[in-house]
Amino acid sequence: MIKLGLVGEGVLRVSTTNTLLFDAEGLRAENTDYTGFISAYRHSFGNHPQARCY
Repeated sequence: MIKLGLVGEGVLRVSTTNTLLFDAEGLRAENTDYTGFISAYRHSFGNHPQARCY
């Protein structure tokens, strides 16, 4: 049986996964959409805080 061992930052922030990685530590869940978006945002805007929508 494979256990879910690690959960990436993207999964913790958006509560969903789109990538499962199998390695020596077990199964790791990631969300590459979130990490890709944040990487592009920081490249374009630096570390300015994201806008809030109300």
